[in-house]
Amino acid sequence: MLNYFLQIMRQPAGGFVCTQLLQTLNILFENIRHETSLYYLLSNNHVNAIIQHKFDFDDEEVMAYFISFLKTLSLKLNNHTVHFFFNEQTVEFPLYTDAIKFFNHSEKMVRIAVRTLTLNVFRVREPSMLKFIRDCTAVPYFSNLAWFIGSHVLDIEKLLTSYIENRHSNAQNYR
Repeated sequence: MLNYFLQIMRQPAGGFVCTQLLQTLNILFENIRHETSLYYLLSNNHVNAIIQHKFDFDDEEVMAYFISFLKTLSLKLNNHTVHFFFNEQTVEFPLYTDAIKFFNHSEKMVRIAVRTLTLNVFRVREPSMLKFIRDCTAVPYFSNLAWFIGSHVLDIEKLLTSYIENRHSNAQNYR
């Protein structure tokens, strides 16, 4: 089934079809209750091919459904399902690496979903996956995250300084 979805996504049908397929996939994975069903859907590596599909992220709806889909998949991540997402032989982890590309997205909902996803990934104690994260993605991700937080701290400092100066100025005007 996922292979058919992937074939449809690869057709030049436009963003509407991709949006509908991402929405359908998200609903499907959200409602899976049995691990056997989850294993069946995740086998054959089609889900990673869907994650790596070249979506039009300029389309806000596609972006929203894509990031929601990744977050939903991350909620299914555990020690038993990690091998469906992390390929130790090819050293690929599209669920994680494609998500962290959006850590600094302009849309707050996307940034929150990426952080939720990373926390869901970090809670899985799979040694080879954790080694991949530490060796291949930790430095750029956490460096960029620290820079992002630092720039917000500087913005807050400017706002506070401006506020204090305005209050001080207004207080002197009333004397």
